[in-house]
Amino acid sequence: MRRLAPDSRAWRPGQGWVQRQPGDFNFVTARVATGGGLHREEDVGAVLDAGITHVVTAARELETDVDRLLAGRVVHLANGTDDDGERKAVAWFRRSIEFSVREIGRAHV
Repeated sequence: MRRLAPDSRAWRPGQGWVQRQPGDFNFVTARVATGGGLHREEDVGAVLDAGITHVVTAARELETDVDRLLAGRVVHLANGTDDDGERKAVAWFRRSIEFSVREIGRAHV
């Protein structure tokens, strides 16, 4: 299992550890963004400034910290799993997808 880096770095395949940017996310559609973990208040500020209202955490080791950072400000689904290189069950993907589709379908989300 890969060792976690200090908050200021992120792992990039083919590049190794690189300097993280606050929020470390990109919009893939006008309403959906994807990206790295939320590690500190600066990351949450970038998420809020971008108008993001819902977050899914897929990394088990970040669930508690992200829940604390987002508390009361952003709807958060903690659906973490181990970053162990193993295949994940369909149910794990389904939980995040169903949450996301349901929330995207709501007006003004």
